[in-house]
Amino acid sequence: MFDEPQPIPQTQNRFRELKFYKPRPNGQGAASTWSFVPEKEAVFLKVAAQIPSDGEHARFDWENGLTLKLGLPDLGELLAVLTGRKPGAGPRRDDGKFAGLFHRSPRGDASLAFVRSTGEDGFYMKIGVRKDGTELKTAAHSLTEGESCVLQVALQAAVVAITGLA
Repeated sequence: MFDEPQPIPQTQNRFRELKFYKPRPNGQGAASTWSFVPEKEAVFLKVAAQIPSDGEHARFDWENGLTLKLGLPDLGELLAVLTGRKPGAGPRRDDGKFAGLFHRSPRGDASLAFVRSTGEDGFYMKIGVRKDGTELKTAAHSLTEGESCVLQVALQAAVVAITGLA
């Protein structure tokens, strides 16, 4: 007479891409895309510089964006900053600042500075990439408290998916 209770379906990790746009009136803004790729067990961070324009909507140079692959240890470092356990990602240097995340490969180097902003709410991030000995290219922007909350949840979902701890 009564239906048996049905199990509550598990929600699937649907985090695939998260974008933050930070245009500036002087054309020096940037935007970032955080993409979770389950097959590679990583989040790819791509940051693109703003393309200066005259009165148009802000545009960003995604074609020449800077990309960094973030594995589980990197995600843990970022989450430590986002959750307030550390003021910055990576090891603390002798000058008290944080070294950030650093990756070296045969194709070049990439780094990510990620710190709590001083004197204001939110976080500051800066990516640097040097390919095959070429000039270092950088792009940076801030994240508000609200944006950082969304990023935290997305990165936690990626960690759960990678580790299978659901």
